[in-house]
Amino acid sequence: TIRLPITHEASLESTGKYPLPMSDQALLKPRDQAALPALESPTDVTQSKKNQPTLLLVEDNQDVMHYLTDCLKATYLLHYARNGREGVDLARQIVPDIIICDVMMPEKDGFELCADLKTDPRTDHIPIVLLTAKADLDSKLEGLEYGADAYLTKPFHRQELHIRLEKLIALRELLQAKYNQPEFSRESNRQREDAFVLKVRQLILDHLDDEDFGVEDVAAAVYLSSTHVYRKLKALTGKSTSHFIRQIRLQEAYKLFETTEMNVSEVAFSVGFKDLSYFSRLFSQYYGKTASETAKELRGGNKSR
Repeated sequence: TIRLPITHEASLESTGKYPLPMSDQALLKPRDQAALPALESPTDVTQSKKNQPTLLLVEDNQDVMHYLTDCLKATYLLHYARNGREGVDLARQIVPDIIICDVMMPEKDGFELCADLKTDPRTDHIPIVLLTAKADLDSKLEGLEYGADAYLTKPFHRQELHIRLEKLIALRELLQAKYNQPEFSRESNRQREDAFVLKVRQLILDHLDDEDFGVEDVAAAVYLSSTHVYRKLKALTGKSTSHFIRQIRLQEAYKLFETTEMNVSEVAFSVGFKDLSYFSRLFSQYYGKTASETAKELRGGNKSR
């Protein structure tokens, strides 16, 4: 709804101070251009919101920021930055699942934000959607060259925004499924994300029989903090660092049952489990059958062939 506070009561000699009805006085109150949508405190975030994707909005125009908030608040857990510099800092701090960023901003524009985040191993996996009023091909190509994953021209339709974001989230879920497959390491390294997951996977394999090799060791080896490794692996694989390490160990145990005659204890020790009952419990949870049953089925099948 747009209301234009125009009356026909002014005389031709008016000084410009047009009388307005009282109902229209509020329209002339100055807006707080520095205001951002209210952020929720951690205690206000419900369990359902904790399971929502985290989205960082980087936008200096408050009208656009409020409109985007209205479009996205039901689906995403939102964080806000007023310019590219704040956006880069906040992205490195919270490592969101996705970023929507305006192109034309003070201090650091959207292209510079893309360049900074896509060359930082802490954040290079985050999908970035650029918003711009410039619809020409050269501008779009420039954004893609800086690493943007999608380009949205203002004004955009609410449904178009949702579809773009849903496609990027769906692509991330496909990558998660791929990275959780035991045969992933045999595939070619086609994406930036592949290199990181392959490196972490190889680190675990290199220390497979070391029960003490864990989260801090992985973080030190890839020169990131344990928090950033956790957030990046969680985004790429859907699993925490400790769960990813455990998954690789269990997948290798399955391979040993399939390709060797080692007994359950020997396999457990070989993949870094010194507690046999703990190994058996985790194996049953992961594969839906006991380690002994798995070994018998796999080896029986090999002999029958």
